[in-house]
Amino acid sequence: MHAVLLTAGEAFLALLPVVEPFNGTAHFLGLTSRHSHEQRRREAVLTAVTVATILLVFLFAGEPLLHHLGVSLESLQIAGGIVVGYIGFRMVTEPRDPHDPEVHGSVAFSPMAMPLLAGPGALAVVLGLDAWDGGASRFPGLALGIVGISLMIFLFFTLGGTLIRVLGEKGLNAVHAVLGLLVLSVGVELVVHGIVNHPAAH
Repeated sequence: MHAVLLTAGEAFLALLPVVEPFNGTAHFLGLTSRHSHEQRRREAVLTAVTVATILLVFLFAGEPLLHHLGVSLESLQIAGGIVVGYIGFRMVTEPRDPHDPEVHGSVAFSPMAMPLLAGPGALAVVLGLDAWDGGASRFPGLALGIVGISLMIFLFFTLGGTLIRVLGEKGLNAVHAVLGLLVLSVGVELVVHGIVNHPAAH
């Protein structure tokens, strides 16, 4: 059980700066600015469930799909690390834009879950963690970490209005930049791990 919780914690911390619920909250509130309280709460639930579903499906089906395509996990780690690092670099160097165009209808699947939250970066992290941890705690631990990050998304989206009022625009920008550094670090780590463990390196 301890190993499962440890793996879950690692997955949660690795996904946190990539999924970035802080910035996602600002996007979510902007996209649902015309929604009622109940509609926004329903969208928050649907978004969290959709993110969990996408990441869990990719966790269990991503590796067989890669084998079918003849792509190694290490190669995906390197490619994913580059994508994640690029996201982090942009977060650090480009200002956060909290103003999104108004969207009618549900925003749970698109654009919130895909590509904003469970986009290529998050998928790459999931597979990278899957390749990183080969123990018996791998699948239950990673699944628990994914569920945890999805619950955090729901809580942030539900309490987002209060959070943004407390932090303010400058506070959100500061959090955005700090998370960008973490994202960049995760990307570098994935690239290094992929290169070191790539079959061509042995």
